[in-house]
Amino acid sequence: MQAAHNTAHGFIGGSIGDAHFSFHDPFVFLLHSNMDRLWAMWQAADPGRFAAATAYGSAAIDPSEHVEPWAGGTGLEPWASDPTIRAVVSYYDASVLAPPCYDTVPTNIVVDQVVNPGSIINFNDVPVGETAARAAVFKVYACGDVTFNVKTGPNAPYTVLTPGGTVTAGHQLMPFAEARIWFGFTGDIANTSAPAGQVTIHCVETNQDFVFTLQANTIARQTVAVLLTLDQSGSMDDPAGTLGARRINVLHESASQFVELVQPDNGVGVIRFDTTAYPVTTQLFQDFPSHQSGMAASLTRTGSWSVRPCRIITRTWLARPRLEPGFNSLAPR
Repeated sequence: MQAAHNTAHGFIGGSIGDAHFSFHDPFVFLLHSNMDRLWAMWQAADPGRFAAATAYGSAAIDPSEHVEPWAGGTGLEPWASDPTIRAVVSYYDASVLAPPCYDTVPTNIVVDQVVNPGSIINFNDVPVGETAARAAVFKVYACGDVTFNVKTGPNAPYTVLTPGGTVTAGHQLMPFAEARIWFGFTGDIANTSAPAGQVTIHCVETNQDFVFTLQANTIARQTVAVLLTLDQSGSMDDPAGTLGARRINVLHESASQFVELVQPDNGVGVIRFDTTAYPVTTQLFQDFPSHQSGMAASLTRTGSWSVRPCRIITRTWLARPRLEPGFNSLAPR
């Protein structure tokens, strides 16, 4: 390219043929813009050329060398006289590695091999009854928006989570944009593997089809017994922030929501304290949400603050030699 550039200066001749006067000739901007376009096309043909480590192949490019004359080091006007318009960057700067957009620059789509090695969407170790989401991820090197559609598949037990099965990666001022189409799998029977599935995703702009394999396995869902340590002392009547709520109001709302979010087959115990601590509730059962949520919401502030007895009860309960039957772990909150 450098040789072609040099030949063009001499071929056109006149003022453009003089290295110290060529920028007085408007044709020099046409020549240099076309060289930039050809370089951008070469870069876009291989996404590896967008990365500093692989951009120049085996060529030895000094990382400290500045792009002249825009860095002002050659003494050429106007960069030498006006520091505010200089661009002191090396050939490894992102503005050099990421090509500008021309209508001849190709669109290049690459499957993210870190997320989808071998074009596999892997739902690994999904607990029974829980739905996991995994995505097909594309790196999009393009000068415009690029749209992806689910063309065929997948069959049960896999589902498409992205609405309509379509997503558009908008053009960004970055080396590449990212597009994700999401899929779901719900854990079924513990310690089993689901049959493999397949999905084909179509890129509208390049008319390419990308085939992914979906695979999944289910594990037993871990259960936990949670101990809520709730303050009902007089300080809970103090303001919580500046919006008018009291601390006891915030406790009512947050504790109740926490209990409602805990999944079935887990357990909740409640400790509450004011001047003293009150023992752990004995209810650790499957249908606890409505009962324990009501308990948390019914707390009223009273007395002084005395958290130490509450800590003792909590530690004693958690230090028992064995777990409650049916629970994998215990956790204070």
